[in-house]
Amino acid sequence: MSRAFKNIDYNQKVVAKIVEDEFVGYYLIVSPLGSENSIEDYLLDSLEEAIEEALERAPGLAKDNWYHVEPVEGEVSLHEATVCSITTENDLCFITLEAGWVNREDADLCVQLTGIKSIEVDGNIEQSIEMICPDGEIILADVSESEIRLIIEWNDFETRDFTTISYRVTCETVSLHRKLNIKYVS
Repeated sequence: MSRAFKNIDYNQKVVAKIVEDEFVGYYLIVSPLGSENSIEDYLLDSLEEAIEEALERAPGLAKDNWYHVEPVEGEVSLHEATVCSITTENDLCFITLEAGWVNREDADLCVQLTGIKSIEVDGNIEQSIEMICPDGEIILADVSESEIRLIIEWNDFETRDFTTISYRVTCETVSLHRKLNIKYVS
C-alpha cells in the first residue's frame, strides 16, 4: 500500500510532499502552497532520506510536522484537543491540533479547510480565523464534509486571561489528517 505525507512551511509558502512507490522508492515533490506545480522533485530510497532532502531544500519545514495526505478514517474526537496553530492562506485554512483521538487512540491532527465560503466567529462574519491566545482547547467540535463548528476556550496563562469563542466555517471540504510519528518512520 502506498503512503503519502506532506509538510507545509507557511512563512515561505512551500509544501513538501513525499509519495511512496513500493517498486521505485520515495518521490519528494516541493511546490508553492496552493499549487500542484512542482518547483523541484527527487526520487530517494527511503522515507528518512526523503525527509532529510525536504528539510535541506525547504529549511523552514519542521522535521516533526509531517501529516498523512489521506484523510483520517474511522471515529474521530477533537474534544479537549489543544489548538497549536491556525493558518489561513487564500481559501485554505489549516488548524493543527495535539491530543485528539482517532479510533480511540491519541493522535495529533491537522484540520484542512478547503474552498472557504464563510467564517462566523461568535455569530459575526469574519475574513479569517486566528489564534486569540497562545493556547486553545476545543470544548466542542462538530465536523461534517463541508462545515466545521468549534467552541474553543482560549487561555493566556501568563496574564490569566481566558475566553471562549464559537466558530462556524463553511467550505467545499473539511478533512482531518493524522500526524506522522517520526519515531516510527521505518
